[in-house]
Amino acid sequence: MRVLPGAAVAEARRCLGRGERLAGPHLRVYRRGLRLDALSLILGALIGATYARFMLPRAEWPAYAVCTIGGACACFLLIAIPVLTWVALRRLWARLALRLSDQQLGDLLSVAQDVLGEAATGQRPAEDAESDLAVVRCLQAHHDAAVGALQRLHERERSSVAANNLLAALTETRRWRDVGRLLEGELGRPDGPADANLALVAALAPHDHVLEDLWIHVREASCPQTLNNLGVRFLQAGDLALADEALSLATKQRPFYALAHANLGVLAYRRQDYALAVTQMASAATLGPGDAAAYGNLGAALCEAGDPRLGRRWLGRAQAISPANSDVLVNLGNAYALEGRCEEAVEAYTQATQLRPSAAAHHNAALVLLASDREEAALHEQLSAHELAPTDPDVINNLGCLLWLRRRYADAREHLERAARQPYNLTAKANLVRAELAAGHPARALDLLLKYFHAEKEMEFDRGLVALVAAAQTQPEDGAGVGSARERDLAEAIAGFRGAIARGREAMAEAYVDLGIAQYLSEDYQEAAEAFTAAAELTPTRDELSYPIAVCYLMSAGEIQHPEADGYEPPPPAVQELLQKARPHLAKAVGVRAIADAARLNLGILHYLLGDYEEAITVLRPIARPDSPWEVLNVLAIGQARQARELQRSTQTAPLLGAIRKGQMLAEVGKLLSAAIHSFTHVLRQQPSNAIAHANIGLAHYLRNRGDDVEQALHHWQRMRQTGGEWGERIYEIFTVAMSSEGAHRLRFQDIEVAFRPLLVDEWIACPPPRMVGLKYAIAELLDLPPPHLEAHHPLVKRALACRDRAERLRLTLRRLTS
Repeated sequence: MRVLPGAAVAEARRCLGRGERLAGPHLRVYRRGLRLDALSLILGALIGATYARFMLPRAEWPAYAVCTIGGACACFLLIAIPVLTWVALRRLWARLALRLSDQQLGDLLSVAQDVLGEAATGQRPAEDAESDLAVVRCLQAHHDAAVGALQRLHERERSSVAANNLLAALTETRRWRDVGRLLEGELGRPDGPADANLALVAALAPHDHVLEDLWIHVREASCPQTLNNLGVRFLQAGDLALADEALSLATKQRPFYALAHANLGVLAYRRQDYALAVTQMASAATLGPGDAAAYGNLGAALCEAGDPRLGRRWLGRAQAISPANSDVLVNLGNAYALEGRCEEAVEAYTQATQLRPSAAAHHNAALVLLASDREEAALHEQLSAHELAPTDPDVINNLGCLLWLRRRYADAREHLERAARQPYNLTAKANLVRAELAAGHPARALDLLLKYFHAEKEMEFDRGLVALVAAAQTQPEDGAGVGSARERDLAEAIAGFRGAIARGREAMAEAYVDLGIAQYLSEDYQEAAEAFTAAAELTPTRDELSYPIAVCYLMSAGEIQHPEADGYEPPPPAVQELLQKARPHLAKAVGVRAIADAARLNLGILHYLLGDYEEAITVLRPIARPDSPWEVLNVLAIGQARQARELQRSTQTAPLLGAIRKGQMLAEVGKLLSAAIHSFTHVLRQQPSNAIAHANIGLAHYLRNRGDDVEQALHHWQRMRQTGGEWGERIYEIFTVAMSSEGAHRLRFQDIEVAFRPLLVDEWIACPPPRMVGLKYAIAELLDLPPPHLEAHHPLVKRALACRDRAERLRLTLRRLTS
């Protein structure tokens, strides 16, 4: 099983690919003052041009240019800079006012505490003083001390003031049982608890009957903040229907409620309705400016909707408001990744994990690193994601995919099987099919296909791949009836691959490769060559596929029958044409390290058959070592022997050749024959009973004719006669009769064992990598956490509450000015 070069990178880049741009709201993100800057420049340029037109009627174009540029600069200085300065001053004033408000609040609380401590003998009732003192303690964050007093007051008064204050204090101390008992008696009253306090309960209470009672109550009351928080809790619990009902009620009760619109956008995002998500989140960003979480959600939704550039700009605004927000950094990294800025994406993910451990950041970093062809680093990041989120099916799926790419098929299958246990995780189930195939279990893969994807056209490729693997594992000689089953598998494989190609989606190169393999096994070599050529065109930067193209041409040439010649005549024109087609592909495949030896062997044989013995020797020599396969040494030896025989004939048929040149040529003949004898010797070491090798080495000794060469020739021919059967007897008779000088020219080297190396089908079946899950976005639900609603009687405490509310408004103003 083979993974085409670059297939893993292509799969990761598919996960990072942009979606179709949605026709949603026309959004813009402007830098603060950018519109004003542009307006001032345009206005100044118009004023300058007008001045030149009326005040300098005879001016040339340089004067117009100077006036235009000068007017633009002057107007910019007069308008834009003062406005920017005003914005900066407003920000400074807001910070100063916030500091003063906090200081004033502390002073008021200190004075109020002293005054209320002595109020028991005053004109005001002691109950009011005790209630106000409890409110002061709440504002000072001494909630435990306030709860006791408020509980006693509530038992005595049963008033709405006491109930509200007690509910606020109990919520801050997280006493949910007491909160539940209090709400049982207060929710039905006309002047029940305030929306702000109920919203805090809805946001912080555990999932129990308290939330159920709240949900029943707020459906009939006007409590938009509580409805928003209940909608968030339903979202977190995965109940999208109840979340939709709660959030829709909140926007109905308060149409311009920014947080409810933001959460409706989150709901649409969970339902993968990205156009609606962008619309709702954009409304929230407009209604409630300065919220980093709302801006971050909008940026993420825009990235999912296919506009990462605009999404990055909204995420930049969110980061300016909240630089330490890891969710914003994760989404910002996704925007960089979608734009192809991989280094910046990895840097953003790294910053996010430094702020807070994030499985999403590691998961996304693994995808980006794999898209950059850094497989080892990607696996490290995915393992980190798995440590942080061991039950996340997306993380488990991608870890299985990366282990599959590392050829750790058993580990990959284990992880993909875990991911596939999710009820609707069809991606993991489809990946498990490929894992079973890679592990050599086509029967299990077929069972999975029949179980989950029996009618899915998207799985045509996988069905074809299962059939192809089954056909490749079945040999025609395995028994009666096997051939027909193998033919059925091949027909099914071809149909599946053609269907996948017709759909024209993913894994096109792999589909063409496997189609070529199926046609190769069906002995349709010309069609197989065309399929491999189509695959090579889809991967133009890789030379690997040149080899199967060449082998198909070579196998097709071997099918052409031609009469037996004396071994020195060229092959028929049809064979030569196919060999010439194969030659450039083999020459290209020689440069691919993984297949260089096989390509050199076939290229050497090709040159040998075309009669170019010197080129055949040159091609084969780099792979001819004593431990090389005997086929390589045999072809090299025959090539050397044939070249020696050609030179020997040239010396015999050139009567005008000079003595010196003739001596040089005969010396070269001797060297070539000695080299051939050396190569044949290594062949016989590997195959001592090879009758053809004995015949050829004997002929090489006979032609060299030095020392005991004739005796060696007779020895090897005797061995040929002993091991060669009828063929050995026949050739022995030919050699012994032709040993006279008159018949020696009829002797020829035997090359019937010279054959092209066929395609190793099991190694060339292409399996696309398992489908990976794309980027994970950090989409945050927005809880409404208002300050607790407290009620007081004493003027000092009322002023303290007003001061607290003013400080909250100033914080909101600061966020807006920052954005």
